[in-house]
Amino acid sequence: FDPTVRPQLKLTNKYEKHLLQNDDILFAAKGLNNFAVVYHNSIGQAVASSSFIVIRLLGKYRHEILPNYLAWYINNSKQVTIFHSAKANTTIPSISIKQLSQLEINLPDLHSQQLVVNIQELRIKEKEIMAV
Repeated sequence: FDPTVRPQLKLTNKYEKHLLQNDDILFAAKGLNNFAVVYHNSIGQAVASSSFIVIRLLGKYRHEILPNYLAWYINNSKQVTIFHSAKANTTIPSISIKQLSQLEINLPDLHSQQLVVNIQELRIKEKEIMAV
């Protein structure tokens, strides 16, 4: 997040329905580096570009899946790599919503999901410390 960036779109009714919601997962579906991140509305209002697939947990899934766990799972999924390599011959490789929806997710209980998220956060902090 770069606080010096200024909005490029004026918020109108046209864009309002596309605003990201807190804990939406953005999946960078186009290009060579596919990854997922969790959006937090504390950084301000945003609309995803067409390079991203927005994953929004609805209904019972909001209580069964931690967004940070799902993003971690997608980022560490060998299946996403297979999707990517299947499109390696195209100019700009991309992963479709259909392909992403075929991803099988190992879903442990919420406590175990939180442990995975905590470990991932510690790994990120370790990398930051080691880079100094």
